[in-house]
Amino acid sequence: VVSAEDLDTWAPGAAWPRVHVRKLPLGLLGQARAALADKVQCHVQQVALEHGPLVEHVRRANSSCRQCLSDMGTEYGICDYIDVVPEALNQAAGSQSRPMLYPKALGVPGTQHIIDGALRDSTCALPWWPQWQEQAKVVCQWMNQVRHRDHMKHILRANATDTFPGHSHARSLQTGVERFAKWRWKTLATVCARLKKLAPGITAFAEVAQEPESLGVRDIESATAFLRISSDADFWGRAEALRRLTGPMNRFSSWVRGCPCHEAELARGRKADCPWKGCRAVELSQRIAQLMAELAKLREEVTEGDYSGASVEDFRTAISRQMSFAALKFAWVDEPPYLLWQAPALAMKKMFALRV
Repeated sequence: VVSAEDLDTWAPGAAWPRVHVRKLPLGLLGQARAALADKVQCHVQQVALEHGPLVEHVRRANSSCRQCLSDMGTEYGICDYIDVVPEALNQAAGSQSRPMLYPKALGVPGTQHIIDGALRDSTCALPWWPQWQEQAKVVCQWMNQVRHRDHMKHILRANATDTFPGHSHARSLQTGVERFAKWRWKTLATVCARLKKLAPGITAFAEVAQEPESLGVRDIESATAFLRISSDADFWGRAEALRRLTGPMNRFSSWVRGCPCHEAELARGRKADCPWKGCRAVELSQRIAQLMAELAKLREEVTEGDYSGASVEDFRTAISRQMSFAALKFAWVDEPPYLLWQAPALAMKKMFALRV
């Protein structure tokens, strides 16, 4: 919640207005009761529990809203739904309806949902993705075990020589990687980045271990699979291809979750506890253009043999799908009325040009 009084007194360059974070009461929907009409009624009940039981209470609260942030599924229709507050509260008698449930709010698609969809669509277009996914599951689950990493570090140090930097490889195995079950499409870049750091230690261990019995576990089948994948150049080449493929969208996702008032701190990797994180409407169009340019450059620069097991055609197809998905889902950013969000940025740019 941002008060109108704070906005009226705010001036560019001053501290950002205060933000009060509130959460609506929990709402539950029964089986086969998750259609748009059911969710609208549930939502009206939530607002009534928060703001008051009468129709005018809910309408007053809804009229104060300026944005309804949602994914692009069923809930996206709530913002532009007709005003059914009297019916939802069983107070239809003698009440006057208004055209919209949220008469002064814009329905805004959640950016993270679009990012998630773009990564999923482009990644699943890769013909080798199912195989790599199964292999990555084996490696991630194995490396998540501290006892496994400790055993591997012991073997690497024991085999260290002047020509084999076992101690250096052992240090790269200090931390593991996320469990496969916790993966999300937008965290795939983080997983692949971690695999890149683990790769020297894992591949070096596979060279000296050779036999699954040397892994010190009873499950020989799992140990055999881990050693086989660890020695597979195609697995590591595809992991690097995925890291590059998901990198631009991952950086865009991090930017979206940031805020303009702490840009410098966030760029240096510092944490900033700011309630305005995610408020990027003014800058969103320019940053999307930057994202598309970065993806286009990545698609043009790839050459055959860059990534073992991943052809140029596969890589470029995945990039193209990611760009087309993003262009389609973000088209609303440059259309009315959302286009008005860019006005402050354009005004500042014009003022700067005049001063120069």
